[in-house]
Amino acid sequence: MYELTATVGEAKFTLWAFGPHETQVPGLPSWGLDALLGRGGKTLDPKLRKRLEARLDGILRDLHVRHAYAPNVNPPGTRIIPKSGLNYQLTLSRKTSIHWNYFQADGVFIEPGDAFLICPAGCPILIGAGGARAACVHGCRANMARPGWKDGADGEHESILFALVEAFGKWNVPPDAMAARTVLHIPTDQFGHELDHPDAAYREANYKLFAYLAKWPGSAEVRENTLFLNLGELLLAQARQAGVAEVSVTDSLSEYPDLVHTRKADPQMRNLVIIRRDL
Repeated sequence: MYELTATVGEAKFTLWAFGPHETQVPGLPSWGLDALLGRGGKTLDPKLRKRLEARLDGILRDLHVRHAYAPNVNPPGTRIIPKSGLNYQLTLSRKTSIHWNYFQADGVFIEPGDAFLICPAGCPILIGAGGARAACVHGCRANMARPGWKDGADGEHESILFALVEAFGKWNVPPDAMAARTVLHIPTDQFGHELDHPDAAYREANYKLFAYLAKWPGSAEVRENTLFLNLGELLLAQARQAGVAEVSVTDSLSEYPDLVHTRKADPQMRNLVIIRRDL
């Protein structure tokens, strides 16, 4: 387990990241909220479910988290909601509970004492703050770089960063009064997209992605027919474009290589990340 602290604007957070091997539940080799919560058609054996609930209850108690908020980030999108939008509750014990939803949402606004709960494989997490508000958001290539997106076509945004700026605007917090920080992003050299892949559709999509990312210099590079994405630089560039006053990228997973599972042999491997808002 790794423990980090983060200051974003005037808000303060503590972050804990647990690797898949830390489930400590025999028969459950990785973390998975969707199966626990019954989302996406996934289910969990009743015995495993009971053990996982007990494990999560113990972790949340140890971290002094009473209410954890787990939006449904699959499939990725650009929706950020208030915590009241997570209108289902899994009570783990008299002291802890997980609030969740069925419909898609990549981020949620939380208050001091609350925590954001997610099971990523290497996707970064974006924390935004401004005024008295703070939000935690799931970031990934699919919601930060959307080559097929057209303004107004789907009611969403070109990037989760731009969605975050609009969400704060609804609370009367303009970009120049915001701060944003990205944590735990996959290292660039471990996030390659083959430009000579045998699958023609995949190859074409990667070429389109490369051309699209040219609008944000530094967010991608090509080496030996492979496109490598730098999600940290992408978010920095988008934040500057949006006029966010303060933006930073810290705690790359290059410092925590055992938490990188994207592009690995087992796509089911997931971490457990808990971000508690302290102030």
